[in-house]
Amino acid sequence: TWAFYDDITGKDAMNMLIEKKKEGVDIKIIVDKNVSGNHGVSVLKKMQENGIEILKYKDDRFNDIWHVKIILVDDQYLITGGMNFGDPYSHKDPNGLKWRDTDVLITGPALSKAINFFTNVWNSEISDKSLNLNKIAPYEVYAEKQGNARVSF
Repeated sequence: TWAFYDDITGKDAMNMLIEKKKEGVDIKIIVDKNVSGNHGVSVLKKMQENGIEILKYKDDRFNDIWHVKIILVDDQYLITGGMNFGDPYSHKDPNGLKWRDTDVLITGPALSKAINFFTNVWNSEISDKSLNLNKIAPYEVYAEKQGNARVSF
């Protein structure tokens, strides 16, 4: 994601992720390195203190940011769109900014490309920058099925 915020939504997400980590779920997060210095500092720190691996991505190109927003769950579900983990997106703060964004849920063969993308970015950053994080095992792509596609909004 681009950012976690130190607000109701960011803390709710943090608490849920920490709980899942304690249950044994492997959780890896990529956030924009520049943005993470301003947004979600305490939330990200607490997640790291609880064993959640966080990669702070910094693109080598001038003025580029990590704006990829994907959530992968158990290699079965992909949520992607424009939302970040903050009250402006969830509207949990009744007096706060109300940003309008949309996410979609994707299942099936389309996930393989997203999983490989995340895995490649994660592993490349660890190798290139000698980061003290665990690599992700390569994902075995299952065969793309031919057939109809359904999209609903």
